[in-house]
Amino acid sequence: MRTAQHSDVMHAVSTLDTALPVRDVEPESGHEPLPEAWFDYDQAFSRNIGWLTEWEQQQLREKRVAIAGMGGVGGVHMLTFARLGVGGFNVADFDRFGVENMNRQAGATARTMGKPKAASVVAMARDINPELDVNVFDRGVNEDNLDAFLDGVDVYIDGLDFFVLDIRRKLFAKARERGIPAITAGPLGMGTGYIVFTPDGLSFEDYFRFEGKSPNQQYINFLMGLTPPMLHRRYLADGSRVDMLDKRGPSTSIACQLCSGVAAVEAVKLMLKRGPVKAAPYYHHFDPYLGRFTVKKLRWGNAGPVQRLKTALVGRIVGHLSRGARPREVEPTLDTPILTRILDVARWAPSPDNSQPWRFEQTSPTSLRVHLDLEQGNPYAYRASEPIWLSAGMLMQALRLAATSHGWAMRWQLTGDASAPVIEVNFDPAAGVKRDPLAGYVKVRSVDRNAYRVKALTDDDRRALERALGPGLHVTWLTGTRQRLKLSLVNAAATAIRLRSKACHGVHQQVIDWDNRFSRAGMPAGALGLDPLAQRIMRFVLGDWRRMKVASRWLGATLYAGLEMDILPGLRSGGFAAIHQSLTSADRLRPEDKIVLGERIMRFWLEATRRGLAMQPALAALFCAAQADKPGLEPDLVRKAGQVADAYVDVTGLDPASVIFQCRLGYGRGRADAPRSIRRPLADAQAVRI
Repeated sequence: MRTAQHSDVMHAVSTLDTALPVRDVEPESGHEPLPEAWFDYDQAFSRNIGWLTEWEQQQLREKRVAIAGMGGVGGVHMLTFARLGVGGFNVADFDRFGVENMNRQAGATARTMGKPKAASVVAMARDINPELDVNVFDRGVNEDNLDAFLDGVDVYIDGLDFFVLDIRRKLFAKARERGIPAITAGPLGMGTGYIVFTPDGLSFEDYFRFEGKSPNQQYINFLMGLTPPMLHRRYLADGSRVDMLDKRGPSTSIACQLCSGVAAVEAVKLMLKRGPVKAAPYYHHFDPYLGRFTVKKLRWGNAGPVQRLKTALVGRIVGHLSRGARPREVEPTLDTPILTRILDVARWAPSPDNSQPWRFEQTSPTSLRVHLDLEQGNPYAYRASEPIWLSAGMLMQALRLAATSHGWAMRWQLTGDASAPVIEVNFDPAAGVKRDPLAGYVKVRSVDRNAYRVKALTDDDRRALERALGPGLHVTWLTGTRQRLKLSLVNAAATAIRLRSKACHGVHQQVIDWDNRFSRAGMPAGALGLDPLAQRIMRFVLGDWRRMKVASRWLGATLYAGLEMDILPGLRSGGFAAIHQSLTSADRLRPEDKIVLGERIMRFWLEATRRGLAMQPALAALFCAAQADKPGLEPDLVRKAGQVADAYVDVTGLDPASVIFQCRLGYGRGRADAPRSIRRPLADAQAVRI
């Protein structure tokens, strides 16, 4: 699917473009300019001869093809027909190319960014055949110019956005009225569904049955008419990117190219009157990913009883996907400053409970201040807000990595007072830094609290992760079944303490997002690692401290939570990694030191992501161990926290004061569209000040 929205089609202006005079080509890489009479039609398309006869090639030279839309499929259509030697075109599009078009639209290049799609693709086609006769409708097609758009046309090829149904219906109806065959081919996954409509066959409207349907139901009908078997649904990797309500969905260049190929084959048959054409009610679905090509007759189109049942079922599936779709992010535009682009990536740095405890203040085009909130009232801000300082370091690493994508270098300096720290960040645009391969994983990285595959990390994985940390930090790996079980039991005991703490209860109420699959300022309940029943129980219990107190003391809620969130996930993993230093006390670390450590832990995490490993921070035991120095829990729980700390020493052999970070690692089972924490928009005033 193309993703541009075409809700209102602007008034169209038809302009007749005659062939441009041939001009000298600027010499590039030592090539001489082409001679004035370099183009010869017969020679240019001579390699078509064999599959086409010489007579047929000359027939194509006299044909005219209309293509509405010059984007994902439309642009490829025009270039394909131009290389077939078709001599005339009527083309329409009012949109301009953006960076988001690069993955699939043939006309989208560095040279065409921000330029009109129609003019750009026509220029590319004229570079293939300078004799082309093209009518350009650069403000699109509407009711006022339907006839003009189809004047002299031998076949109409549909290249409109998937979601543009109103003008599409009118174009197909007008083509039928004027005796013009029409073809629609839609990009579906890594394949294509296509249908040929002939003037004497089943009409576009009678096949798809749009009349009287809501816009959303019309989209479902169009999808199901194109592909009744829905072959591509089998390998959809990230369903959160499909959102019918927001008129967006994924599309690949593979599918767009295939659309053009199959449409051109059918158009050649129609224009040259050779070969059989299976027109509607026949549909075609070609999916090379699955190695399938399906051609079947849908006798009554979408009106058939079985098809109506399937359409209703798919409507429910698509509706579920749309309701669970990932919220749209604000995409950079061509004139977005580089510093804003860097911040837009770096804001995906991890933070405790997705609190994002920072605000950005831009001080120049190449510098900013990061204002930190140490969350001193939060019981989880243990060891003098160490998790916040580490998170700030992860943010600094994210900024540094994002800057390398633009060749910029970065340095930072901690300023401000103890209660309101500020990090001054300065970039050097002239540094010419090589892009760090970890930069691409800053937005991909996430927390996976679900069960992983029970498979040990390879030695190569371990060595790569240790190298990512750099010197001075050490990793203790706890990977054996007994080690994983013992540490999981310690973590479960720590979870029980946290659930019994009223101070922690308030934090849990604030950060767990029960309503959103993707949470911008918290943790979605679906990402906690609890089964659906446990989620419902937990939501009820966490709603009131008295209920939580009763449930944890008498109803075994803490045991169940520990089993679901700690013990089973710990056993179903590759193991735990405890990152520690040689110091025996965290008190020896200055805030600057903790920021540096956070930078290095971020590289560890991103290297894990790069290697396809899932990861979950496991810091509950460290939180409990920190209660001995500066308690953040109720007095009756501090003693139990001390017992957890002692048990941690017994299991790991490590002084918890020397452990900076601990995590569970493994080869994940989760889907890319699983619930996860996302981030506040960069323009959100609560998150950013620029």
